Amino acid sequence: MIKTRRNVAELGIGMNPKATHYESGLEGEKIKGSCHIAIGTNKFFGGNVLSDIHLDFIINKPTILIEEVTFMDEDKFCF
Repeated sequence: MIKTRRNVAELGIGMNPKATHYESGLEGEKIKGSCHIAIGTNKFFGGNVLSDIHLDFIINKPTILIEEVTFMDEDKFCF
């Protein structure tokens, strides 16, 4: 088991057009055109990193590049 706060525990792309409320983290991370990233522990959903934190961040209109290829430009998918 790895103990660290620097682990990227989650990376998610919002795809739900009916999700609208950022105030609720569980709904906010699903808003179409957003993404979320979490750092810290991932042990509670099958990972192998244990940490004393798990912090989720929701990003509105992100630009996401994967190996120099644009996957999402602001809130638009590029595929």
